[in-house]
Amino acid sequence: MRKYLSATGKGLVSGTVTALIGLMVLFIIAGVDELSQAWAAMTVRVARLEQHENGAHSRVTELERQVAAEERVLDLPEDGNQWHTILFLRPNWQNAPAERNAEAMFHSEPLLVSLKHQTHWHLFTTDQAEYQKFKPLVEDTPCLIVERANGEVVYREFGPELGKKPTALTRLIRKEIERHCPRNRCLPLQPVPGKEEPPPKDNEIPAVLREAEPVPEKKANLAPMFLVAGLGGLLGFAVRFKHAAGM
Repeated sequence: MRKYLSATGKGLVSGTVTALIGLMVLFIIAGVDELSQAWAAMTVRVARLEQHENGAHSRVTELERQVAAEERVLDLPEDGNQWHTILFLRPNWQNAPAERNAEAMFHSEPLLVSLKHQTHWHLFTTDQAEYQKFKPLVEDTPCLIVERANGEVVYREFGPELGKKPTALTRLIRKEIERHCPRNRCLPLQPVPGKEEPPPKDNEIPAVLREAEPVPEKKANLAPMFLVAGLGGLLGFAVRFKHAAGM
């Protein structure tokens, strides 16, 4: 009997231990599964964040590229392709460093390259016939002139310092373009009145300030008076003539 009870007790204890171990294993498996799911979710979030960061970086890079591209192009008004960019140099400019620098910056500085390609580009030396027309504007060489199609000078600079600071030069040109053509709309040189609107006279007084013109006095018409007087005289003469004749 004792042996039976002892074996039964050992069996119960063994079963209980086995059950506890099984439960522990189940808890461990469940915990590992939850950890795996949490890790997978975190991995997905990290991947999304990295993807978003990469996308944001790409967008920022694209914006920077666009801004850089815009900064490398000089924004001219709609009629800018009719403008003229003129560079005056001395005849032997290839042998003068200041002259060479002024000519070279139109090949290296992006904004000046843009200005050159958007306008009519001219390079004249002071021994050419074209120089005579601009001689009053060219006080020294190198000399840069940017003018509108109607001949208005938008920018002018001359002297040996011209080619030394191309970046500063482009800022000054941009400033003058904005001054002459605010919001890309160029101001007219002088307003010209239309044919139906002749220019006002210098001595013309506004209508509201003019004095009323005096009404001319009407001269009395004396013809009726002379007619009545004549008829009266004839009538009196007829009466006297009747009495004298005894009629």
